[in-house]
Amino acid sequence: GPLDLGTARATARRAMRRAGLFATGDVGTVLRFTALELGEDDAILGESGGLERFCTARPEAAEIVRLASGLEYAGARWQNASPRSGRPV
Repeated sequence: GPLDLGTARATARRAMRRAGLFATGDVGTVLRFTALELGEDDAILGESGGLERFCTARPEAAEIVRLASGLEYAGARWQNASPRSGRPV
């Protein structure tokens, strides 16, 4: 069936967070932006146990951590670039 506006926005935000991780390779940066996007103080990420609390409270953050620690991400991020791709190895 058709998507409602809220679902479409949530899906687009999820895709942007995931793309940000693949593009930057920096899970910390993506988590900081995720915190700010969700109206959270990104200082939590620097606190002892902060990452665990953030991921427990916000499934969006937990998803980024799962993706960053998964084989799919490692394979895509660290595959050898072809000489013509222009992408640094």
